[in-house]
Amino acid sequence: MDREEQIQSWYSNIQSPTDDDRADFEVMLMDIDHPSDASNAVQGIIVNILQNGFRDNMYSLLLLGAKKENASAVKARSLTAAIFIASAYDDNIRRSPAIQEQILDILAEQQEEALYALCRIGAMRKHMIIMGNVKNIRQTLIYKLIVVGEEANQMFDQSC
Repeated sequence: MDREEQIQSWYSNIQSPTDDDRADFEVMLMDIDHPSDASNAVQGIIVNILQNGFRDNMYSLLLLGAKKENASAVKARSLTAAIFIASAYDDNIRRSPAIQEQILDILAEQQEEALYALCRIGAMRKHMIIMGNVKNIRQTLIYKLIVVGEEANQMFDQSC
């Protein structure tokens, strides 16, 4: 198993991330010139949440990857995944004020990028049979946090 696979495997199999897991991830995020380790960790986190269900501590790691100062590829992947997961696990997001606060911090920096990602996700969700019984995206908290104002609503309506 090479380094990339080890990192992805580690983060996809964590049951409850420790302070060391978080610190290691933060160090990977700081290496903007070589984002592959952070990108593989993000992929592992995404797999972990999709396979094991939503947990605040794992989702919080994903939100760390979506911060503005991270490498653009890591940030984009993390932001899109965070929005997708927030739309799929809306009830969990609504029950966690700490997670909502982290989301709002990211949206304060990246509202336009988040709207673009939500539009792409909204368009994809129409074609995803595997989603099962998931709320209409317009009924989710993430939609209400991202799609603010008439112009944003029009953009979303045109894209989706």
